[in-house]
Amino acid sequence: MAQDIVARTMRIIDTNINVMDARGRIIGSGDRERIGELHEGALLVLSQGRVVDIDDAVARHLHGVRQGINLPLRLEGEIVGVIGLTGEPESLRKYGELVCMTAEMMLEQSRLMHLLAQDSRLREELVMNLIQAEEHTPALNEWAQRLGIDLNQPRVVAMIEVDSGQLGVDSAMAELQQLQNALTTPDRNNLVAIVSLTENGGAETGAEQLWPLGR
Repeated sequence: MAQDIVARTMRIIDTNINVMDARGRIIGSGDRERIGELHEGALLVLSQGRVVDIDDAVARHLHGVRQGINLPLRLEGEIVGVIGLTGEPESLRKYGELVCMTAEMMLEQSRLMHLLAQDSRLREELVMNLIQAEEHTPALNEWAQRLGIDLNQPRVVAMIEVDSGQLGVDSAMAELQQLQNALTTPDRNNLVAIVSLTENGGAETGAEQLWPLGR
């Protein structure tokens, strides 16, 4: 993610970009040799919670620092890192906020994608447990409630079989992933899981296991 931020911003602004983590270590940079170095300018930003300009005179007294402007990166109100632009601070000031805003939007998008993926995995695991369970236990009901799923809601069970023999394993998995993405859009509120019919006794047995989920 840090290097993605660097690459995207450096395509727009002709200056080196550094991204530092919450400990002040460079984790992304246009100058890859600097990755892993401690950036004392970032430590100032992290400790003071503000934008820090560094000119040549100050840079000479700090470790791993060149002149430039360093801004705090915030996610949900918390400082999670620092983004630095190398060059004359005064000339970079007009770009600093824009670069910082772009980086924060990328971080927020990444966080949301992670949450969506996590929610999708938990929903899929719930479906697998519902298939294997003989009845809805209190634990399964609580799990469903935490995910905002009403197990008493009437549902229709559908089983889609993809022939991996004809498509090949990789193509079949790609096909299944596309189907899952299409079926799990938020407005549909579907419960979807990918299961192996081979391991579960074939299509007929799979249908028998899924049937109790519909009501």
